[in-house]
Amino acid sequence: MTTTPAIRSIPAAAAVLRRIILRPLAFFAFVIGSISAQTANTGTIEGRVQNEVTGRFLGNSRVMVKGSDLRVLTDESGSYRITDVPSGPIVLEVFYTGLDPQEISLSVPAGKTVTQDVSLTNQALYGASSKGGVVKLDPFTVDAAKVTDQASIAINEQRFAPNIKNIVAVGDVSEQPDGNIGEFLKFMPGVAVAGGGSVPANIYIRGFPPNTTTFTVDGATIASTGFGAPDRTVQTSNQTPGTGMSRLEVTKVPTPATAADTMAGSVNMVTRTAFEANRASFVYQVNLAGV
Repeated sequence: MTTTPAIRSIPAAAAVLRRIILRPLAFFAFVIGSISAQTANTGTIEGRVQNEVTGRFLGNSRVMVKGSDLRVLTDESGSYRITDVPSGPIVLEVFYTGLDPQEISLSVPAGKTVTQDVSLTNQALYGASSKGGVVKLDPFTVDAAKVTDQASIAINEQRFAPNIKNIVAVGDVSEQPDGNIGEFLKFMPGVAVAGGGSVPANIYIRGFPPNTTTFTVDGATIASTGFGAPDRTVQTSNQTPGTGMSRLEVTKVPTPATAADTMAGSVNMVTRTAFEANRASFVYQVNLAGV
């Protein structure tokens, strides 16, 4: 009498078990099929963005598929990669501050990768030129182009920064007295300098004392080597590198990834890298001293 309900319940239990097992499997099969169908109808675009005249590879260039939400920023080597691009004809838009925007028509095969390198220029500044051609400039224009190129990098980095950041291109620091980066920082908003005579030694950001400001080189903190009571004060006149600098970044609004070791702000010194040029270069400096 007691075993009959248990025997009769076996088919019902098997049906429940089938529903528990088969329904998730059917769902996963549907999802995998949808992903496979989506992959079959999409492709990938990759390449590098370069300044046609200077040869510099452009980091933080905005590359997007026109008419869609697909957009990326190039890395420091100027490389980009856009995935899940609808197959078929598309228009690629490339933007970099100070250079002419460019639109490129492409055909993206389904399930394949298209390599598209982009060369940007500024016709108003450099004149019309063909890729691989010769740009004829007089000496004054060459010097102006170099300054403008550095300024464009600083403006573009500031435009696409995740927080409020002031960036300045320092150019050749060796041309400043003692290679002092304080000569550049004193012209930035919210920054004041102090020191002996006309040489900046300490900086004040938003009025806070110098020991509340963090100095970094490519994100690595500089330790203070000053004499006297130990603190975090960094001397811009003798504790900061005077050569090899590309940009100075002054941050007053931290991001969630910023270390909580400062009250005033931070100064990051960005060094030049090999990604900023398309060929090797050797820079030297000669000093002569009379006896």
